[in-house]
Parts: sequence; C-alpha cells; structure tokens
Amino acid sequence: MFGNLSKDDRQRYLVIGMILLFVFSTVAIYLFNPIGGGGNAGPASADANNTTLQFTGRGIANATLIYWEPVVVVSGTSEKLEAFLQPLKSSGIVTKDLPLAGGRVLGLSDAIYVTNLTRDLLRFNLTVRGQGAISIAQAHVDSGTGIARTVAGGVYNFEDTPIFEAGDVFEVAFDAQVTGNTITAGPVNLQALASGLLGIEVTPESVRLNKTFWQTRVPWQNRTLNIGQFQINLVGFDTARYQMRSYVQFAAPLTDKQKSALLSAPPAWLDVNNIQSDLVGVQLTYTNRSQVSADLAALGATPIFPDSPLGVFPGSSNRSNEQISADISRVWDETFPSMPTNFTQGYVLDVVLPPTIVLNSQTYQVANRTMQIASDYAPMENGTLKGSFSPIGRSFNGFSGAPIYSPPSQKIGDIQVTQSR
Repeated sequence: MFGNLSKDDRQRYLVIGMILLFVFSTVAIYLFNPIGGGGNAGPASADANNTTLQFTGRGIANATLIYWEPVVVVSGTSEKLEAFLQPLKSSGIVTKDLPLAGGRVLGLSDAIYVTNLTRDLLRFNLTVRGQGAISIAQAHVDSGTGIARTVAGGVYNFEDTPIFEAGDVFEVAFDAQVTGNTITAGPVNLQALASGLLGIEVTPESVRLNKTFWQTRVPWQNRTLNIGQFQINLVGFDTARYQMRSYVQFAAPLTDKQKSALLSAPPAWLDVNNIQSDLVGVQLTYTNRSQVSADLAALGATPIFPDSPLGVFPGSSNRSNEQISADISRVWDETFPSMPTNFTQGYVLDVVLPPTIVLNSQTYQVANRTMQIASDYAPMENGTLKGSFSPIGRSFNGFSGAPIYSPPSQKIGDIQVTQSR
C-alpha cells in the first residue's frame, strides 16, 4: 500500500499518525473499562484450573523495550529550545517540527536519536512523550479481591517518556481483563515503575549559599505541637517554617496486594486518600506509633517514622548569630517547657548536579540538574550529596526524600560520578 510513497511522505504520514495516537490513546482507555466491570464476570471460583473465570485487575510484569517510533511529542516552552533545535534541523536529525497545542511534534530521521534527544529536552523542564513497543513474557494480574493469575504476555504498544533504549528491561504496571489465564482486554494504562531504592553519593558540579537559618527536628509522635503559638512568640520578625510529616515511609515499596489489604480494612489511623508504594498517609491527629507499627507488621511491612523538620529564618539583620540563637531557644523553652530541643545553624543551598551518575557500572541520566536543599553544612570543597533514589530505566529523576550534604565518605559500594565542567 505504501510502496510507492517517498521517504518524506512516509514520515509525514508517520508524524500525523503519531499525533492521532496521542489524541486517541486517552479515548482508548475509556473504550475498555478495566475497573469495576462486573457485568461479564464469570463464576466466582478463583481456582487456577478455571478457564472461564473473568475478572479485571492490576498487572505487574517485566517488560523489554523493542523500539521507539522516530517521533516525540514535546509539551511546555523554553527560551532555549529554538537555539537547541536549530543545529539538529540543519544536520537533518530533526526533519519535522509541527506545532501542537501547548507544544510541538518533532519527527526524527532515525529512531536511534529518540532517547538522547529526550534526555536533552528534559533538561529544559519540558515534558516528552514517545510511542513504541514492548514485549512481556508473562505477568501477574491481581484483582485486589483475592483473585490473581499468572498470565502469558505478548507485544504491546507503549507510550511513555523515551528514557529507555531498545533492549532495556524494566518493570511495568497496567490494567487488564483476564479470562482464565489469558489477557482478553488490555493492557491499558501501561506505565513504567520505579525500581527499588539505591543508595548513592554524588559530587555536585556547584553549590552556592542561598541563606542561613536555625533548625531542629520534632519526633513523629510529637508532630502535632502548636507551632502557631511558637511563631507568635518569636521576636525580630523571625519566621518559623514547619513541615509536619503525617505519614510513614517504607524502605521496601509496598506491593499492590499490601495496598489492597490496607484499603479493604482501613485502620483508624490511615489516610485512605494517600496510599503510595513508598509511603502511606496518617491522620493528622494520630500519634500512636506502636499501633501503626503493629497494623503494618501484620501486612509484612516495616514503617519508618520521619521526624518533622522545623526551621526558623531570621527576620532582622541587626542581631548577631549568637543573639538570634539565644532568642529562638528562649522562646521555644517558654512555649514548650516540657519538650526541650536543640537548635543548630542550617544553610539553604542551591545545587547543580552532574549530567550523569554512574552507579554499579550503570550510567543514569540526570533529568533535572538544579535543586535547592537544606543542609547542616555551608558550601565546602568536595562536599557530596548522600541519599537514595528509585531509578526508572536509566533515568535519575531525583532523590527519594531530602539528600544529606556533607564531607565525602571514603567509599560507598562501587560508586563513581562523572562530571562535566
């Protein structure tokens, strides 16, 4: 059918097709209703040999990227984008640049450029989407109501940010309808999942002091204290900034089964609107750590109870650091006489990360290189950021929680950092 078309015509149709795919991909989700569709449900038995049982559920699987189409859809604006694209157009790498509401569609001369182009565009804080294909050997699909199947996979269309390369293996989640041990509708809502937490130490390209402040940390079980009264009592236009952390975290992400169990019989402390793989919300006034630990232990999960950071930012410049510190400590002791604490000087730092990070022989592209952090240390020679992150493919999308800026360690595992100066 397309044998007589020129290369430009074929690419023109491909670009148009990609736009239509992006427009209609959302519509396709609603054509298949994976959630709550009980009208076609088969027998209630969940026996593994039941070949007629039909249910909808959430699937988890390892996927292998087969290819990307040589087209990306870019959303957002950047004053640097035109200058960046011009040499790519002149060299023939970018062959099409079509306007789209809120962005543009870029056609490329070859799919080999998709991943690297995406990494560059992400540094301009743009959103990039691509269409490709993945293969899934098998998947585990769970209804969340006690029915689960291991089912055969196949080759499926895949829409995501093109940060993976052909041959990369990564975990995906999706919605699907299963009959017996076969996917009969879907997958839809396919999305790449972050991997487990990895510890890392990174040397920033640059660190600049933004401002100084005084800080302390409030234990999780005391987080409901009246910071408003403390603010009223402060002197010299000092400002208190409090981050009350009414949640618990997990070093090992919760499984879909564990999350479903929480929702099926929610404990009194649970914020049912805030359940994620790496944390779950806790009611603002609930402070019983022992009960939360017991309820989560019954599901096979061990919680981490984060302290709530409190910072006081000086409002007047005619006091010495010693006077500021004395004022803050005195006001705290007067406001909370039964809860002694120690304030230390802190620093707000503007940090620029390197473009790539190498960890255990794997190179991760840094999607957003600029960040602002609170630190116990002022900028120093060879200071490093220590923390953890959950990679998605080969992309470093930011630290999980706030990293710690400090002098470098001798060594953490087999970690290397590449820098571009």
